[in-house]
Amino acid sequence: MPSRRGGRRTAGDGVRETAKPHSPRWRAAGAVLVSLAALGIVASPAISAGGARRSSFSSHAARPSIKPHRGRPFVPVTGDWEGTVDGFPASFEVTYNAAGQPTPYGAQDIVALAPNSCPVLASRYAANVISSSQRPVSVNRAGFLELERFGFAGNLTGARRASLSRAYHTGSCAGRLSWQLHPAHRRVVQDGVWKLNFADGESSRFSVLGGGRLASGIKLPAVLARCNGLSGGLDLFIGARGNAATAQPGLRASMTFTRTRASGQLIDGCASEAFSAKLLRASF
Repeated sequence: MPSRRGGRRTAGDGVRETAKPHSPRWRAAGAVLVSLAALGIVASPAISAGGARRSSFSSHAARPSIKPHRGRPFVPVTGDWEGTVDGFPASFEVTYNAAGQPTPYGAQDIVALAPNSCPVLASRYAANVISSSQRPVSVNRAGFLELERFGFAGNLTGARRASLSRAYHTGSCAGRLSWQLHPAHRRVVQDGVWKLNFADGESSRFSVLGGGRLASGIKLPAVLARCNGLSGGLDLFIGARGNAATAQPGLRASMTFTRTRASGQLIDGCASEAFSAKLLRASF
């Protein structure tokens, strides 16, 4: 929920942190974990190390199998995977590289929303992003994703099944989210810097990161501040169909993305503002 500070309510009380794993191998992987901790929304944009990826997926029987500790070997479907638990979405891409080590399979552009309030509400979240610029997070021969250094656990459990989990502790509330993910066709949304144009002529910029999975740092327009003092920024998870939305006390937002363009609307208790956006500078 928005809070009052010095007579003004702010929509961005969170802090963005960049975690640096201890393993020296991580630097060679060229990846970065960005934790966008917010009450569903934050005031500052983030920069992604990865670009938008394809939205198709495929499976090839000729590829080597994952051999789990239990169950039969399987060849995982590559491409985008999606899952939601208790209203918190997660998404990543399973990749294949014949020369990859220790297996040719990897996971990249991992984006997951986690609770950031107590009591736990799906409208109050922290956005966790693991983006890779040089190579994906490794998948070992048994199907486990090497994510422990980022506070996640995950593994491929079948050709079309995967699990991802993360513990959370916010206030007096603690627990663990466990996602079950499956292949899905994802609309391509280009990573990079986007320009936002509101109907009243105001403009600003925000970032799309995580392979088109997160819109970060969407600045609220001045008309909302003049109306009820609401200011700050907004982070939105971009779903597989290119839709992004949040409904918080006193604020609703929705967006629809294509590869390089978007449109949407912000609504609060006394004002609404339509806007459009377009890609300004792509990142790859």
